[in-house]
Amino acid sequence: MKPSVPRFTPLCGFVLILLMVPRRTRALSISAPECSLPGWEWTYNSMGQSPCVVSAYLQATCNGDFIMPPISGGAQYWGPDNRLDDPCRCNTVVYSLVSACEVCQGSQWVDWENWHNNCTVVEPATQFPNSVPPETRVPHWAYLNVTVTSHGILAITGSPLTQLHRTAAAGT
Repeated sequence: MKPSVPRFTPLCGFVLILLMVPRRTRALSISAPECSLPGWEWTYNSMGQSPCVVSAYLQATCNGDFIMPPISGGAQYWGPDNRLDDPCRCNTVVYSLVSACEVCQGSQWVDWENWHNNCTVVEPATQFPNSVPPETRVPHWAYLNVTVTSHGILAITGSPLTQLHRTAAAGT
């Protein structure tokens, strides 16, 4: 009598494939402040999300659920401290989005040199280290190289690009 050999059925193959496919078990949970200053709508992404919301989603890819508190009275987001030195904050894409988030709340932004002061490793300019979560889209302007000036987003907001976005948003 021959020993019994387990049969490989199509159902077994399907189950194996499902087990091997990486998947996220739940959507990211974020909290981000409202942009209250008019004239900064051009910083929103194609899904109508503010730079505050987009930056919170990106930071959540490293830190899990992410809460970005609102700022007021001249407060600023100062960038990573020694305890939060992570690739999701030590890059120009999140820096640009957080800077726009500061400005659309009526505050000043921190320049790039101060933002990445505590980063032991800085991602290459214009790159984000993780996949962008499906809950958001990164606007094209956030990928601009802000390292060419220590003023960061000032290179964007003071440029003809800003006027182009404002003109397009106004429909003129």
